[in-house]
Amino acid sequence: MNNIKLNIRDIQTKDYATGMDLIKAAVKDYVGEFKIDPIEFNFKAKNFFVTPGNITKGIFMNDRLIGFVVCTHYETLWNNEKKLCIELFYIESEHRTQNDINEIYTYIEDYAHTNGYSSIRFDDSLTYFADYVKDSIQTKKIATVYERELI
Repeated sequence: MNNIKLNIRDIQTKDYATGMDLIKAAVKDYVGEFKIDPIEFNFKAKNFFVTPGNITKGIFMNDRLIGFVVCTHYETLWNNEKKLCIELFYIESEHRTQNDINEIYTYIEDYAHTNGYSSIRFDDSLTYFADYVKDSIQTKKIATVYERELI
């Protein structure tokens, strides 16, 4: 069992190289092998770290980047409730323990409370994260997302 506490903080310029490796690993985890122009992929991946409005946090153990979470801010037109949306989550497989996921989720929840969010949104595409969090009694299913390919 892991007794070393995770450190979750903003990703800094010095973390970008490792972050790019982790994004590549995350995409392979989520979709398997993929074929995309490496320059285009690097451009899109770097945007996760630097896009204004994205809330990107690195997950570190012993000063080594082992994962990240990318969130966005969502607000409805009909009220002033702010929602924190988890868009992308990845952590190396050896750190996908219930204790580590709990520690990460506690951090995200504390961040949301501190910054005035009313809820945290995520979907089933965040496999090991969603599987852990969606079983909570406080989690409710609010929508099913469909996607139709254009021909």
